[in-house]
Amino acid sequence: MRQMKAAAMVICFLATSAWGQQSTSGPKRPEGADLGLRDTSPSQVLIKDVPAYLWRHGCGPTGAGMVIGYWDSHGYPDLIPGDAATQTAAVDAMIADDGGVEDCDNPVLNHYTDYACPIDHVKLLADKSELGGEVHRDNCLADFMLTSRSSEGNRYGWSWFIHVAPALIDYVKMVYPGARVQSENIRFADFSWERYKEEIDNNRPMVLLVDEYAHMVTDHFVTAIGYDDEKMEYAVYDQWDTKIHWYKWQENAQGVLYGVYGITTFSLPTKGGRNRGGGDLDGNGQVDTGDLTLLVEYQFGNRAETPGGDVNGDGIVDVNDVVYLVDYLFYSGPAPVTTE
Repeated sequence: MRQMKAAAMVICFLATSAWGQQSTSGPKRPEGADLGLRDTSPSQVLIKDVPAYLWRHGCGPTGAGMVIGYWDSHGYPDLIPGDAATQTAAVDAMIADDGGVEDCDNPVLNHYTDYACPIDHVKLLADKSELGGEVHRDNCLADFMLTSRSSEGNRYGWSWFIHVAPALIDYVKMVYPGARVQSENIRFADFSWERYKEEIDNNRPMVLLVDEYAHMVTDHFVTAIGYDDEKMEYAVYDQWDTKIHWYKWQENAQGVLYGVYGITTFSLPTKGGRNRGGGDLDGNGQVDTGDLTLLVEYQFGNRAETPGGDVNGDGIVDVNDVVYLVDYLFYSGPAPVTTE
């Protein structure tokens, strides 16, 4: 029986290590790390208005938090209370809630007191995820990402790659239960440079798990915001300052600084990049809520006909056209910018 249990543990470990790579970085940039600073050039393409946040109880939730912060100001304003362009107290709470008090003796239940404590930089120490006891209801990215939970093998601030996409989805669903959110964890080998550029061109910042030490072991999450096709470099916010950092688009391997292990994509319905011919249904020269009203009336039997009702271009006028027009009317995002 002991041999069977031991074998099962080995299999579980191998399966986890093969896919579920982990972050281990802290709030300060390691000495000697490659800063990846570049002068601006015409070949650089960046998503405009992605907020730059600093490390907050884990690089995983902080990296994902910048993605949430971007979408908060581009069609989903309730994702974070107030303005998410800067790292406010509300932004901090969205990333990893500590109630504004970093104190393990604080009696108020939150992410920090339940899972970050006891602070375990060197040796993994059991927290409430293993010890049990009353805990708060999950309410921040660090909760949904299982960051710092000893039951997951996470020390303070650590997270697993496999938990990033589910955390983004769960957080958005908590705020917008009906949102059609999409997020996926993808290994580098299955994610091309062309796909990366496509995500940026369509204003979709991503989370990358990288190897900053070039020793084949992942250690840090960053937020991808741009690319330089001429140099084949990707641009990120690294959480240790608010500057843009550039690195070669390469898979993590021995000797490769900031090699990429995996990419987490994220998207919500947006206005950008779609050709919506026929959206001006009421003929007033613009696509607005009047068109939505007209299309809804058409769909549900109050009008015999409507010009241009096939908004999504599938050859028929059906309920999908209503969904498509709703996306157009209420969710928007600017085009990426080319630096000068």
